[in-house]
Amino acid sequence: MAPPRRYTNHVATPNRRLTHEVLPDLLDLRAFCRVVDLGSVTRAALELGETKGSVSRRLSRVEAQLEVPLLRRSGRGVTPTEEGAWYRGQVAPALAVLDDANRDLRHRTKEPSGRLRLTMPQDLGTSLLAPIIARFSERFPQVHLEVLATDRVVDLDGERVDVALRAAPGLKDSALRAFRLMPLKFGLFASPDYLSQAPRLRRPADLGSHTVHRPFGVPGPSELVLVGAEGERNEVRVTTAPRVWSNEAGFIKALAVAAAGVALLPKVLVETELESRQLQAVLPRYRIKGEAALFFVTPMARASSSRTAALREFLKAELRRYQDR
Repeated sequence: MAPPRRYTNHVATPNRRLTHEVLPDLLDLRAFCRVVDLGSVTRAALELGETKGSVSRRLSRVEAQLEVPLLRRSGRGVTPTEEGAWYRGQVAPALAVLDDANRDLRHRTKEPSGRLRLTMPQDLGTSLLAPIIARFSERFPQVHLEVLATDRVVDLDGERVDVALRAAPGLKDSALRAFRLMPLKFGLFASPDYLSQAPRLRRPADLGSHTVHRPFGVPGPSELVLVGAEGERNEVRVTTAPRVWSNEAGFIKALAVAAAGVALLPKVLVETELESRQLQAVLPRYRIKGEAALFFVTPMARASSSRTAALREFLKAELRRYQDR
């Protein structure tokens, strides 16, 4: 959608007339955004600690200064016009940046504090990151964490998320800032029950007759490349298609434990199962070509936040032990 027209206001001075763009008051803009988000002037007024009349006057001032109708009012509530929805999308991130700047300035020389909302993959969150996040919370008790565990790619600005921990071969160029925390090295794993009744697995070519479960997004749609200790390359075409597909590595691991086939997984996700002998490594002398990494991703404006920086440095230190695994 094209942005609304820009409007100017002529202000008379004793010596000349100056033309400048009208900028609505920040408190008026906050009220506008909350009304759009909540769909109600009354609810926005309660949240902001103001009267309904005060919030209504703020909305009227914004529309009058911009000379654009931003809201539709009816008995069922308040909805934004097309221009209002566009304007809210531009204004809300800017207000969040100002809030972060003000908060971080106040706490710059103090212990990190405040709300920190982050998202992470379900599998890594459960198997690897939850204990680390617990230790971070103990170290920085003034930081209040909200964790969204999901495998979908979250819109950080739209969902007001400060940090995303993402597992991927690489990240596309964007307005986000990304830090590489650790490599994710893949291996092949299967349960002893499966291996006891399946065709033997002594060399890479033997994989061709096995069902190999792999999360979506792992490089290579129809073949695996295994590299031996001396650098020899083995390209294996997997011809037995799994009857069950999933994009969630934790589910793939559970399939392997249930003797449903061989699983291609990050090694850090199966340490507990290897120790308990629910799974064992398949062809451990070979390295799987096509590694991914765990990235720390944050909007540029929040990358220097004290609590964001504290979490990033804490994760880097905690995950250092996995660098060579």
